[in-house]
Amino acid sequence: MEEDYQEIIWNEYIKRISNGDYEGVRELMNQFAIDINTVDSKGRSLLHVAVSRNHIHIVRLLLENGIDTTLADVNKNTALHLATINGYSSIVSMILEYNSLTNVNVVIADKNNNSPFELAISRLKRSIESSKTNSISPSDRLNQISEMVYDLAQYIHQHLGPNHPYTIKIYSTIDRLKQLEQIKDTVDNKQVDEIQDLLSGLSF
Repeated sequence: MEEDYQEIIWNEYIKRISNGDYEGVRELMNQFAIDINTVDSKGRSLLHVAVSRNHIHIVRLLLENGIDTTLADVNKNTALHLATINGYSSIVSMILEYNSLTNVNVVIADKNNNSPFELAISRLKRSIESSKTNSISPSDRLNQISEMVYDLAQYIHQHLGPNHPYTIKIYSTIDRLKQLEQIKDTVDNKQVDEIQDLLSGLSF
């Protein structure tokens, strides 16, 4: 009977999180006792669901209530993997900040042995290459690349520390990005390509 009750509550959580019902999720937390670190048959936690749907406010609520960010699904993806794969920068920043405050290790590998920051590097490099062939403006390329570089900087700083050569390289890249962002209305593709050159050799 207790298991049936927990399952009903769990399913209601999933429904409200999937729908982005922040107040509804908060109401459940206040009214019903449940282990928020429960996972389904595929290993997905409430945080996985919230992240996969990019519901930022619900992600924050779950973090504030102490949800375990290291929970991994059957593919060994944590919520941070999902946020990185989908390019949800705000959620990436939120989880990284939470992990830093709680001393949680971000170097958790998925089934392909990729950590979140390795996925971030791969996604960034693919995006740079793709942006060369797509008919988007240099300023749009710059915006797209900047967002991912900032995410990557957080991963590297947290994992390797401030004095590692990769950390120094990524912050040097950010300095150049900031210069280009100030002239983004007149920036050209050659200048944006500089970012790729600055990031060359950045791999793990």
